[in-house]
Amino acid sequence: MGYQSKIQLAGKPNNPQWHINIPNALAKAINLQKGEEIEWEVESRTLLVLVRKTAPLGRKLKIQEPS
Repeated sequence: MGYQSKIQLAGKPNNPQWHINIPNALAKAINLQKGEEIEWEVESRTLLVLVRKTAPLGRKLKIQEPS
């Protein structure tokens, strides 16, 4: 299952900021917390991977590999 988001550009022309919104259902599913530090890794021009600095507390997730 995928969640669609739009990339937004905000800020002044000399200091652009790019924003990606994470849908609430996805944030809740992975127990994302406000202020949590994350990192983006570039796998390819079409695949970015979100990496968490620390594992969240709570339930275990069952990950399905793409087919």
